[in-house]
Amino acid sequence: MIMSMTTEVCPGCGLAAARKNGRDRQGRQLHQCRGCQRRFTARSATPFAGYRFPPDVIALAVRWLSWPFSPSAPIFWQSLLGGARI
Repeated sequence: MIMSMTTEVCPGCGLAAARKNGRDRQGRQLHQCRGCQRRFTARSATPFAGYRFPPDVIALAVRWLSWPFSPSAPIFWQSLLGGARI
């Protein structure tokens, strides 16, 4: 079995020499560092590590959950209620 070199950087030691090393339970590509032998995915050491949803779905959920709490929310609700005092 031939292992190919990738451009993934190890989150443990920072070495750019990693090889593909199978897939994890969610089907994401695993890499293994040639320096420290650590196994990692492209999401390791990112804010999205440990989540099973894709990063774009997480970003969309955060955007939707933070929407009513934006600084302009009171103005929006006031215009929605027809100018009534809040």
